[in-house]
Amino acid sequence: MKRYKKLAGKRTWNWIITFHPKLNDPELLEKYAAIEQSFSNVSFQRSNDGLNTFKKADVMLCDSSSIIVEFMLLNKPVVTFKNTNPGNHLLNVLKEDEVEEALEKALSRPKDLMNHINDYTMYHEPHRDGKNSQRVLEAVDNFIINYKGK
Repeated sequence: MKRYKKLAGKRTWNWIITFHPKLNDPELLEKYAAIEQSFSNVSFQRSNDGLNTFKKADVMLCDSSSIIVEFMLLNKPVVTFKNTNPGNHLLNVLKEDEVEEALEKALSRPKDLMNHINDYTMYHEPHRDGKNSQRVLEAVDNFIINYKGK
């Protein structure tokens, strides 16, 4: 936590701090909420507001979570700390003192990283035309018409 306080004071980046909704550590949450009081460029959110939060962020700093893919679907880079499934679509660091440099790199959106993000997200979610629900309904209708009770 000291390192992040130092970064918040050193860098003029706007920080949005949020945690997993199931985190149940009031003491930890209060410590991070106190950072918001110390720095005008820090916003602490007790809960992640999903897409609204993602739209405000240029880069995510995370460990290992399904939220990473959701964020990358917006074509935005993620810096991970000791990720359990690292890959070339992430900027994974293993030491706290590597976080700042990785964030700088992510903010520069290097072409190779962004290409890897695109490849990774297209593999996980190739349908981005806004018609997913329509396809599901058509599949249900097809099942009812052609297979149900037969």
